[in-house]
Amino acid sequence: MPLVVNPPTGALVESLVITSDGEDKWVELSPPKNPKKLSTKEILDRIREAGLVGLGGAAFPTHIKLSPPKGKEIDTVILNGCECEPYVTSDHRIMLEYGDKILYHMEELIENLGLTDFRIVPLKSKYPMGAEKTLIEMILGREVPIGGLPLDVGVVVHNVSTAKAIHDAVIEGKPLIERVVTVTGAVKNPKNLQESY
Repeated sequence: MPLVVNPPTGALVESLVITSDGEDKWVELSPPKNPKKLSTKEILDRIREAGLVGLGGAAFPTHIKLSPPKGKEIDTVILNGCECEPYVTSDHRIMLEYGDKILYHMEELIENLGLTDFRIVPLKSKYPMGAEKTLIEMILGREVPIGGLPLDVGVVVHNVSTAKAIHDAVIEGKPLIERVVTVTGAVKNPKNLQESY
């Protein structure tokens, strides 16, 4: 296996190189006949088969995040629409253009988890509000322990782009093949672009 530099640590690590066959095709996933009748396992299987990972930055596998271990009770799901960096507006764009898909996912989560409360919490645009641990503390007053995860305080946080991707995978049978990115800074025309993989 070839060695590459791991950017966060600077260490040389073995890697697996994946090259395109030039066909630009993805796995065909068929939409369900009746999405409302899918079991939790079927939903999680569709999310896994579509290759969904968190689109907020960490790229953690979504089906794992939605499958907390025994003893970890989730009482709150937060869809994070706060931008992670100054001048980034891709989440804002996703909420404007795909709000119906994001809310469809939220309704399903509320129903499947037996949650009864749904609210939108507007927050000031202030760095680092998009960080999930900061968001949890601002909204719920819960502090994630050092070295811990949100599920340690009963919370699952998903980026709004991840929620849209869940809808696309579960309802439309579409794998994770695109995302919205913000191009900004010292460029002539700052904008949000939808990038396909």
